[in-house]
Amino acid sequence: MRLIETWLADQERAFDLFAKFPAEETGFENPAAGMNRERFAAYVRGLRDESLGVGLPDGWVPATKYILVNDEGDYVGIFNLRHRLTDFLRNGPGHIGYGVAREYRGHGYATAGLKLTLAKARELGITCPILGTDGWDDSKVTDIAGAEALNNTYFSTHYSDKDESVKPFVEAFKSKYGHMPNVFAALGYDAGKMLADAIKRAGSGDPEKIQKALEETKDLKVGTGTITMDKNHNPIKQAVILQNKDGDRVMVAKIMPDSED
Repeated sequence: MRLIETWLADQERAFDLFAKFPAEETGFENPAAGMNRERFAAYVRGLRDESLGVGLPDGWVPATKYILVNDEGDYVGIFNLRHRLTDFLRNGPGHIGYGVAREYRGHGYATAGLKLTLAKARELGITCPILGTDGWDDSKVTDIAGAEALNNTYFSTHYSDKDESVKPFVEAFKSKYGHMPNVFAALGYDAGKMLADAIKRAGSGDPEKIQKALEETKDLKVGTGTITMDKNHNPIKQAVILQNKDGDRVMVAKIMPDSED
């Protein structure tokens, strides 16, 4: 897995990748959407100038647009690293924006690309705290980005393996599978336990009765803590904020939202 600057990529394959994205999708902007090959070639030449901070419009900052290449050599995603932030960027998009092509989603490429981009940010001297999501909750993350690059980064997730209330699940998982659970294994366990509890309380295999029992879930102890379903069918459960520090993950906060009765 590696990142390459867009202007150093194979331009035919880069064009095909950018053509897969609309102009905007869930916050990821693609200025090359709808371009023909001639316009795209000019756009890519401009990306190199943008990375160097040459000829930028007012309010723009230097930024490098990378292509994520998987181990098979496929071009799977686009990652944009802004070298510094304006007030607008600081309160919104931040340093990193990305998109993964639809056919490659769900395979961990977003997490891998973010970690590689983070390493690039540290190389550029960007040392400010960087926030991530629960997709960072995987032991492979440190292998991809490196412990030093991850220092001073934080992410929100569903549990900490250092939380005493979660340790029984973590130890049972390690005993059975020989490695630590990631967040997706933990949530799968939670979902299974919720369903088993609902079936037991429903006293039946009838789908409508099970649905009603799920809706009435209250203070159920699961792998990552306890879950209560509110009136809008939202699971009310704890979240934690973890800090990456010297290759370890340290819990800095545990948050329990208020339920809506």
